[in-house]
Amino acid sequence: MLIGPSPPPVDGRALATSWLVDALRADGHVVRVFNTHISELAKVRSCFGAAMAMLFGTRPDRVIVVASGGSGLAIESVPLLVARLRGIPAAMTHHSARYVRERSWLFRF
Repeated sequence: MLIGPSPPPVDGRALATSWLVDALRADGHVVRVFNTHISELAKVRSCFGAAMAMLFGTRPDRVIVVASGGSGLAIESVPLLVARLRGIPAAMTHHSARYVRERSWLFRF
């Protein structure tokens, strides 16, 4: 299961996410993608949809969240929390140095 931006529109994060999905599928993995790139409302629906799928659907082998940063981290942490509660291996990828350069209570959470 992957929660993150998918093209269109094409930007760096969406392109990297599509490469990751393609690589996982090429290795024989079944990848269910929850697209967070369309709008803020779509991000909320995708994150809660992924959480509900983990709680009530087929258990994924692992969960990957491609994080957006800022306040988006709060909603993107929901599927990570559910994965942790269900004992599903999970990872978050986030490409920003802002949290290294500055103190962030949100990222510490």
